[in-house]
Amino acid sequence: MKKGSKARLSCPEDLAYGGAHTWAPIGGEPIPLHSDIDFDIEIVDCNRTPDHDKKPEVQPRTTTM
Repeated sequence: MKKGSKARLSCPEDLAYGGAHTWAPIGGEPIPLHSDIDFDIEIVDCNRTPDHDKKPEVQPRTTTM
């Protein structure tokens, strides 16, 4: 793909949200459990060099019971 290209990604429920209770990030509607999800994407920029100098954030080590 190149800059300006558009594509549709189809994700079956087992690769998307599955049985998780999830709200759509845009629109605020809940996503039904075990739904297949389609994403429409557009490449707006490419050929950028990633910053490798940044240290990854350390994940907190907590547990809940």
